[in-house]
Amino acid sequence: MKRLMSVALVMAFLAFPGSSPGADCSQAYALMEDSRNSEEQLVDLEKKYPDCGEISVCLGDFYYDREIWKAAFEHYRKAFKVLGPTDKLKSRLSELEGRLPVAVADADDLGKLRGLAGMKKLPPLVLHIQFDTNSAEIKPSSKKLLDNFAMMLTTTFAGRKFIIEGHTDNVGRYEPNLKLSRNRANSVRDYLVRRHGIDPDRLEAEGYAYKKPIDTNLTPEGRRNNRRVQFAGQ
Repeated sequence: MKRLMSVALVMAFLAFPGSSPGADCSQAYALMEDSRNSEEQLVDLEKKYPDCGEISVCLGDFYYDREIWKAAFEHYRKAFKVLGPTDKLKSRLSELEGRLPVAVADADDLGKLRGLAGMKKLPPLVLHIQFDTNSAEIKPSSKKLLDNFAMMLTTTFAGRKFIIEGHTDNVGRYEPNLKLSRNRANSVRDYLVRRHGIDPDRLEAEGYAYKKPIDTNLTPEGRRNNRRVQFAGQ
């Protein structure tokens, strides 16, 4: 693993021949090469050496290889600010913009989805549906969001099929998280079908626990982003 990490870091360094790291960056890159592909160590290095862009590239690659798209995007963007518009960063940022979910905070925020009408492939749609801790019961405050989204399922997204995905952070054991994520996805599906008469054949519910994060689980914000109900258009 250590050898693989060293090779990857050398390649990352060679990909940016125009950069001229100072003494601090040289020390940072040496520490980076001695790491063991550890997310925690790389994050700590990036915090300690914010002007050493290749660390952010390495972190971006770490998340990209694991399909943790939001975290990958954020670290490539940090690298872009330091290293400038390299071909790799431009390509990765452009690609990831199409992979990032469109987040809808509340009913008033749903208007942003109208621009997606007619798209052949939809980006993931994350509705910020609130549940009590360890519960699959939808909070009353989130029902207006689902009520308005149900209207969009008959207009903007008429006829389209969706997989409703439940996701958790990595706190706790896998099996309880898997059950919770499935139950929450099914709660949302049942609400749309029973309350609004959406064709059940258009909605499938799945739970993934913490197997498909979009952000790091090292921070409260990242864990909050990973706890989500996501609509994947078919």
